[in-house]
Amino acid sequence: MARMIPPRIHPEVQSSAERRVFDWIRDAAGTDDWICLHSLGLSEHESKRRAEIDFLLLTRIGIFVLEVKGGRVARENGVWKFTNRFGKTTTKGEGPFDQASSAMFCIEKRIRRHLASGDRRQQRLLYGFGIVTPDTPFADLLGAEADRRQLYDRESIKVDRQSIRSFIEQLAEYWR
Repeated sequence: MARMIPPRIHPEVQSSAERRVFDWIRDAAGTDDWICLHSLGLSEHESKRRAEIDFLLLTRIGIFVLEVKGGRVARENGVWKFTNRFGKTTTKGEGPFDQASSAMFCIEKRIRRHLASGDRRQQRLLYGFGIVTPDTPFADLLGAEADRRQLYDRESIKVDRQSIRSFIEQLAEYWR
């Protein structure tokens, strides 16, 4: 079981998708050496005054940012549409891959700044990001901006019975 920080999901988290992913990560077999930070605020971001990472995974194979989108996800004419379980739709110009990518680069920059410039650990650190859409088959929305291996969607869960651990291993292979 992964070490979760905080150890329990905050009661005010309304996203049932985030709640499920929290449980999947916490309960995944073979993840005793993982540390997972949920809902990590970023005080420094390239384009936002404040940003948030849904899940930041620190593992022996890499550091991974996971962006979770529950409900229905769609893209029309370059605009992303997110519809929650109550039927409320919000729109954004920034998609989940852009969101996760920018957060990953912020984390990488901060860690590199923290380590001394000649520190060999910098060369060995693997950074990556992925998207989790447990309610939506997302592959048709990928386009040129992402690769299927960066995605853990409803089809990954249903068809392959792929565990979240397998997904993270797949992400590591992709980013390597």
